[in-house]
Amino acid sequence: MVWRTPSALPGGHLRRGPGRTGPAILAGIVLICVAIEGALTLGDLGLPGVPDLRGRVYENGAFWPGLLRDWQANYPGQAGAMFLTYAFLHGGLVHLAINMVTLWSLGLAALGRVGPWRFLVIYVGATLGGAAVFGLLSRTGQPMVGASGALFGLAGALLAWMWEDQPTLRAALRLAGRAVLILLALNVALHFLLAGQLAWQAHLGGFLVGWVLGIALDPAGFTDRTAGEMWAAARVRAFQNVRSMIEGVCDECSGPAGGSLAVCDDHDPDGVCEACGRRSAPMAFLGCSVCKNYHVMSPRTIVAHHPAVVAFYHEHGVDVQFDVDDFESVRRRVTLVGDHDQEVVSTEPPRVRVVVSYDGDELRLTVDEELDVTVTD
Repeated sequence: MVWRTPSALPGGHLRRGPGRTGPAILAGIVLICVAIEGALTLGDLGLPGVPDLRGRVYENGAFWPGLLRDWQANYPGQAGAMFLTYAFLHGGLVHLAINMVTLWSLGLAALGRVGPWRFLVIYVGATLGGAAVFGLLSRTGQPMVGASGALFGLAGALLAWMWEDQPTLRAALRLAGRAVLILLALNVALHFLLAGQLAWQAHLGGFLVGWVLGIALDPAGFTDRTAGEMWAAARVRAFQNVRSMIEGVCDECSGPAGGSLAVCDDHDPDGVCEACGRRSAPMAFLGCSVCKNYHVMSPRTIVAHHPAVVAFYHEHGVDVQFDVDDFESVRRRVTLVGDHDQEVVSTEPPRVRVVVSYDGDELRLTVDEELDVTVTD
């Protein structure tokens, strides 16, 4: 049997670039910010003929913490609208240029990972989060403008993905430590460069929201896939994770993994058992001694990876190999595992018999307390 790597699968790539929609959305945000700041800069020069144009726009579009307390709004809904409008305003051409260059750089990286619509969720969420934390922690009456809350949100999401992509927990912690030091140094430098006019609260709020949304919207199985393809990708990933743990390698940190079998000796088969809190009396536990990552599953899933089971199906003309681009192959594998019968042989020590059947033939296997699988008559 040939085990194909992802690069050998038809259509191979799990992720694609941002396409056309993503850069168009990014360019739209940039153009809006540039147009607004361009008009305000002309106003500073007295060209549009509107006295104090910047001041008027700030009064109506900047984030004013006082509006969350007892200040009077200029128009209905201003206290809510400012959670978004402040991110399109800037404090001058230099402020605008720095933010837009950063937005384009971080934005393309985020689009390449999550696609346009999840990018928008992260961008808007970080904008709202930055404003919320600024409003909560700020003790000044000064307004806040700028897209930096959203930018720190994109940075938070990118760092969250880098964290998830690290091969070990130690590597992830090193990455997080370096990132925190760099971001702290950046904020300290900006504090002095901006003469103390730094909305660090917005940076903090945007970063935290971006990190959380980045984890929640991690796209590996989402980008450019239908609902069925996403389900298939999730099942393939689950199969491979279990296989790795069975072979003694943690699927999270690559540390040593082990397993054990537990059997509820007072199990209630009707619904969720009050004694063990599970629907099935026997359960297999796979865990890592380093990062404490663990998986809980039925013993029938454990035997699905055994060579005797693969050979049994092969002899009956059933291919249990699966292909992430072939929904039916993954569905067939899931169905086969679900059809395995299992029964408790003993509770002390725990033993479970799993019966694999197909076309009138049976293969009987026993799973012991250490999840060792043996073929029985």
